[in-house]
Amino acid sequence: MPFDLAAYADFVTAVAQRYRGTIAAYVIWNEPNLAAEWSRSGGNLEDHWRRFDGQVADPADYVGVLGVAYQRIKTHDPAVLVVTAGLAPTNENSPRARDDRDFLRAMLAAGAADCFDVLGVHAYGFGQHPEAAEAVQSGLGLARIGEWQTILAQYGVDRPMWVKELGYTIGQGSQPWVTPAQQASYLSAALDRIQHDWPSVELVTVWNLVYGRAPEDEMSGYSLLNPDGSPRPAYERLRQQLSAPPINHPLPTPHKLGIHLLLDDGRHAWPVSIWRSHLVYARQAVGEWGYVIQLVRMDDLDVDRWQQFIDLCAELQLTPILRLATRYDTENNWWLPPPPDADNHYHTLAARYAQFITSLQWPTERHGVILLNEPNHGDEWGGAPDPAAYARFLIDVADALRAADPDVFILNAGLDPYTPHTGSTPFANGQYYRDAESFMDEMVAAYPHVFSHLDGWNSHSYPLGPFTEGPWQQEFQVDWMHDASNPHHIQPPAGIYNRGVNGYEWELFKLATYGLPALPVFITETGWRHAETTEPDAGDNGRVLPSALTVAHYLDLALNGNNHRYPAWPETGWTPWLTDSRVVAVAPFALNGRPEEWGHTNWLQLDSEGRISGVYPALEWWAK
Repeated sequence: MPFDLAAYADFVTAVAQRYRGTIAAYVIWNEPNLAAEWSRSGGNLEDHWRRFDGQVADPADYVGVLGVAYQRIKTHDPAVLVVTAGLAPTNENSPRARDDRDFLRAMLAAGAADCFDVLGVHAYGFGQHPEAAEAVQSGLGLARIGEWQTILAQYGVDRPMWVKELGYTIGQGSQPWVTPAQQASYLSAALDRIQHDWPSVELVTVWNLVYGRAPEDEMSGYSLLNPDGSPRPAYERLRQQLSAPPINHPLPTPHKLGIHLLLDDGRHAWPVSIWRSHLVYARQAVGEWGYVIQLVRMDDLDVDRWQQFIDLCAELQLTPILRLATRYDTENNWWLPPPPDADNHYHTLAARYAQFITSLQWPTERHGVILLNEPNHGDEWGGAPDPAAYARFLIDVADALRAADPDVFILNAGLDPYTPHTGSTPFANGQYYRDAESFMDEMVAAYPHVFSHLDGWNSHSYPLGPFTEGPWQQEFQVDWMHDASNPHHIQPPAGIYNRGVNGYEWELFKLATYGLPALPVFITETGWRHAETTEPDAGDNGRVLPSALTVAHYLDLALNGNNHRYPAWPETGWTPWLTDSRVVAVAPFALNGRPEEWGHTNWLQLDSEGRISGVYPALEWWAK
């Protein structure tokens, strides 16, 4: 024993007496399975810790300390909890460290079960993603929690666990375990996995907020804040995650997969007679109750016609989300803005939309509705975007839908993150555009509470290129042309991008600057265009496109991450959609457009009559 146990007992008694009724829990010691934490020969504590000198605790000696502390604390403050020291996760047995699993077994064999209320644990991830196979195999990762749980059960001990330290460091000089973006992603995924896989864990503490040393220092590398107090990406990520209200899933889908349909794209519609054949492939791709997104024009609010679509969704167990649209002006080649009433509100059109939505017999409890599409595009709003008008439209239609249908689930129009701000001079095609940030800022300037009318956030998180680059390539960029500017522009923290497969992260960051909590994210458009096509003159070409097989692999990476399955491509640079708790749905664009326009985008190989001759690898892979 490296100290006077009687003196320690007196110290514990004094603390318990003084703070009786004001302390929730006492943690007894820290990482006694490390020599550096149990005893030292003098000198600077930090230097000593780095030398790993001293003596590893005998587990029975630690149980002696724990037992004395437990008895003294409970005598003077019976309601307070006593928590064991978190053990350092290590596979090492040497003079400087002892394997934490062996240490815990020896503790329990020495009678520790009578001396604690909560098992404290330290669940560091080192350089591994929480789901990585390497972390499972080595045990040096979150999988350690399961091993500790098993050991408790083997000794007949039924106690909760507290993860007192969880973290990933970006420090360690020139070879950090993780990047800042990975730190954010891994911490978020770790919290999700702990909540899902180990319900006996009652509390998780991330280590640490700010350590105050140089950024390359290992301990400082764990921090959520930089030494100057500015937030790292991990701080922003956790702030969004922990401040978000519980996700009220709009529909009972068991997974995130979806697909964007073009049974009717507003300019061309496939005959109702072939809808089922297309939807069978959608069901194959997205699985039971997967999402399907479909546009409905304001001049086609035909309940009988669209009930056929809804009935097919019910038959095939698909979850429909309807994207309400206006009408396409074939003369000017743009979508008309919604027609306002005399007072510039949209109550008349809102009532028509509400009547249509409530007349349908939905197969799901919640009724997903998207309010228009990419209104920061001139060609989606009569040649010139109008942020204030769209905000007014969103409020009027959302209020009407919610009043008519309490089960409606309302999503915004997805914004195009690649659109420039053209200022007072039109683009080369004669139309005007707004970048997404300026558009959102102007919506809020006109109607400060506009986004509070939403149930979820609709994002068009397309890969760079756009439509061509791997998911690891992302960037933050805003393009102001001519005299355009945005006095409300806010530069996001490093690692938050508006262009790429995680572009929704910037949108959530922007919503947070308005004081809004993070909304559940529905990616209703994303994906890559492929070189192959059934129509040589398809209009969605114009750049060097990856092969259809490469597109399938990119989708695999974007959804699941790499985990060394594609050695030629990076392991990092993006957050896989399946591991991101903020993402509820991912519906790539598109299954089945008219091949003359969407030949390089389609997942189905179609002729001009909509007949199916085959599928591209993306659909085959998505179906797996």
